[in-house]
Amino acid sequence: MKKIFSIFAAALIVFGAASCKKSDKKSEPAPSTFTITISDITYDGCDFTITPSNTREEYMYMFLTQEQLGEDEDLVKTVEGIMAISQRTYADYKEKGYIQQDKFQRDGTPDYLSALTKYVLAVFHINEQLKVVGDVTLSKSFYTLPNGYVDLGLPSGILWKYYEEDDVNNYPILMTYTEAAERGTVPTRKQWDELLSNCTINWMEGSNYGPYLKLSGPSKRSIRLYNTGKYGSDGKLADDGEYRGYYWTSTQSGSIMIQNDVFYFYGGGTKENGFGKKPYASQNVCGAILVTDNPNIVPPVR
Repeated sequence: MKKIFSIFAAALIVFGAASCKKSDKKSEPAPSTFTITISDITYDGCDFTITPSNTREEYMYMFLTQEQLGEDEDLVKTVEGIMAISQRTYADYKEKGYIQQDKFQRDGTPDYLSALTKYVLAVFHINEQLKVVGDVTLSKSFYTLPNGYVDLGLPSGILWKYYEEDDVNNYPILMTYTEAAERGTVPTRKQWDELLSNCTINWMEGSNYGPYLKLSGPSKRSIRLYNTGKYGSDGKLADDGEYRGYYWTSTQSGSIMIQNDVFYFYGGGTKENGFGKKPYASQNVCGAILVTDNPNIVPPVR
């Protein structure tokens, strides 16, 4: 009987020792998933929210281009390779905010991404040796916008350039329609109508480059249309007179001769904006602002 008890006691000691050894080992993070949302994409970044299912373990995020992803299906190897090349330390990433623990939301801060480039946002658990723990979660891919263009949140999704075409001193350039079309896509009358009907319009006085028309879209982003000069009572450009803006559309009309419609506005908002002919037939120049397709919206089949 004593022999049996001794064997049983020895077994308990071995089991207890094994249990202690196992408990000394640092536990791996529980299986975790990440929910990633991307919004308000710009030419150099985007807003995003990362929600982890496990808030006890630290995780890291990074933007990856399509070229960086390549055809390599080993995402862990890919992100660890990028971190090795960067030669940053765990403390560096932590200080810059790339390592988080709970839900993380980033709004309105540029990420200094390259314009018109396809990206995904990669999220993964990380340890202090910059080794990935578990799997890598990817967001849906998206394109950054062309440089200088903004998404106003218009129904069509069309992008407008933030500023009109200007010179090195940031003053609007007056040009012929042909010259404007050579620089990019001139908006149609329909696109101008969509812009005006979906934006809040304000006349702004305070600027180093003169007063301007500010158009704010549903996305809270805005564009500016500076006046194209002072116009005298005869409608011609003058040193003194009323601030006005004349901007090309690509829509043509006219009963006697075909010509391009022009969007115009008056300084101070004292009169309504509208469409019509360029100021004078002898003055065949206007300001120009450009539009382009949104790379994140599939255009409708025509």
